[in-house]
Amino acid sequence: MCVYENLILSLFLSPSSVDKKAERRKDATEKVAKLTSTLVSGINRGVLEVFENQKQVEKEAKNLQKKVDAFKEQSAQWVKSLETFDESLKSIGDFENYVMTLEKELSDIAEELKKSKT
Repeated sequence: MCVYENLILSLFLSPSSVDKKAERRKDATEKVAKLTSTLVSGINRGVLEVFENQKQVEKEAKNLQKKVDAFKEQSAQWVKSLETFDESLKSIGDFENYVMTLEKELSDIAEELKKSKT
């Protein structure tokens, strides 16, 4: 409030009403300041909590990514081992088939020899 306003008010209003108005204005200003401070503190707490949660989520995401990478590597090793095992089984199967074919041919030859002797 400027000096002239105070002077004009003092001419028209009683001194006690000017004092009461100033006191109410001061009281209202203090209450608004306190409310603002409380709201800002509440918001700051919320922001801090969100920030802490974000840091925790990022940390857990990094740990999870490490585990995924390790599992991926392990899976690749398993696939390679299974492919090697499968090739070995095929080789055994091929050899077994070769032996069975050879055995049948030898059996056929032996039978023909028996027939030819008789």
